[in-house]
Amino acid sequence: MKTMSAPTAQRLRPALEQAVAAVQPALAAWRQQRKPRDPIPEPIWREIVTLARFYRPSPVAHALRVNYTTLKDRVLTSSLPTGGGDGESAVIIDEKQKF
Repeated sequence: MKTMSAPTAQRLRPALEQAVAAVQPALAAWRQQRKPRDPIPEPIWREIVTLARFYRPSPVAHALRVNYTTLKDRVLTSSLPTGGGDGESAVIIDEKQKF
């Protein structure tokens, strides 16, 4: 089982490193038992997409060694709430509108 190299681990923010560490065992187990060209299982992708929506796709893709473009496309097409981690959505108020 491969783990992140020391330089990669040092560059990750501690919160991202901890979040990635929660997904890595499932991804590593799948990589150990998969057949060539098998897709990553959907439950693992959902966890990865959740991380990417919070921490951005690039550092998550790099840390987990998954395809950046595939991850970015999954983030863009997912219906999960974005950023902040609290599940609340932002409300934009038009200041020109009179109440």
